[in-house]
Amino acid sequence: MSVDLVEAAHRARGPLAGLDRALVGELVQRYRMFLHLKSMNPDLSFAPSGLLDEVWHLHMLHPRAYSADCVAILGDILDHNPGFGTSEDEETILLDKFERTEALWKATFGTEYVDEELGERCGLQDLTAVVMCDDKGKDKDKDGTKKPAQHPAKSPSHPDKKKPTPKSVLMIA
Repeated sequence: MSVDLVEAAHRARGPLAGLDRALVGELVQRYRMFLHLKSMNPDLSFAPSGLLDEVWHLHMLHPRAYSADCVAILGDILDHNPGFGTSEDEETILLDKFERTEALWKATFGTEYVDEELGERCGLQDLTAVVMCDDKGKDKDKDGTKKPAQHPAKSPSHPDKKKPTPKSVLMIA
């Protein structure tokens, strides 16, 4: 990254500002993993957790660095478009994409996507909510038809728990 997000978190006024630097470092590492996963799957839409979204917002507060980093990592800027998932017809799409993101994360990194323990240590358990990352409809096959969601029937990291619900959802395009 071309900006020190741990230092930036402590200078900002958001929910990450009061956290221990080591915890912010863990969140930044997970954000880097998220960007790596996105770079490996450029045509798929992703739904980051709220914790990842907080680091993402922090990164976007440094527009030159954010732009340069996105282009270096993803080949383009990952746009942010709030509001997706708040209507009933979008909720299912959002949850499908979250489950797909969760499954790809687990398959790629061998760890749980939603780190509830990390959220508890940060005191930000409520920020494990679902948010949306969608590169302007790139989630389509070459013929223009929508790709089916590639996810298991049950959430791999929470087989006995309720699926996450998009109470406070953001669209990231």
